[in-house]
Amino acid sequence: MSPDDRPRADEAFLTSSVRSRLPVTRVDGLGLGDGKPGALSRRLKVLCRQLVEG
Repeated sequence: MSPDDRPRADEAFLTSSVRSRLPVTRVDGLGLGDGKPGALSRRLKVLCRQLVEG
């Protein structure tokens, strides 16, 4: 994400094999969207949990 992208971003998240996915609510101290995990991040959390729990 470049500094120019941040004002236009509604949400963002990071992924890794250790933490799965992690919502990003702030970049360089400035909030994204409403400052809470967005709908896509929340949906991914549910889907990942369902996949892991089988």
